[in-house]
Amino acid sequence: MKILYAGGIFTATLLLLGVSCVPVENIEDVTNHQEENIVPIISLSTKDQPLTKSISPETNAPYNAIIIDEVNTEDGGWLVVRISNNGELGKLIGNQYVAPGTQTNIPVYISMRNINETELGQVEEMTAVLHRDEGIKEQFEIDTVDTPYEIAPNIVVKSSFKIL
Repeated sequence: MKILYAGGIFTATLLLLGVSCVPVENIEDVTNHQEENIVPIISLSTKDQPLTKSISPETNAPYNAIIIDEVNTEDGGWLVVRISNNGELGKLIGNQYVAPGTQTNIPVYISMRNINETELGQVEEMTAVLHRDEGIKEQFEIDTVDTPYEIAPNIVVKSSFKIL
């Protein structure tokens, strides 16, 4: 139990006959203590889905997209979608910036510069990978500065899903 008072923080131990208080010497050590190498709480979830086909209201051009169910990150980052085969990552076909916090139902538009309709029609699996946004903010710098989040060395935050 901690008790705040005007002069600092005391840790109180309740005894049957009274209370004894021990002063905490340096409040900075208590409030600003941070362990190094703590990975922020991050998560990414997807489900098997068909491609979403629509028309862009801005350009009136058709596009394909997939929907990421939920992403949670303290610092924001990039959802990067790649073609995959049994979890092995292949060609990058889309990316979308996500703000810090929990985001749901995020569309990631498929860049038709990186894949044609025939190839896209043959894709059976994709993988969404969560990347950091460490360089120029809100500008994706592929695999150089904006590297994938890792929950442990060489364990990337990713989620594979089937295209129905």
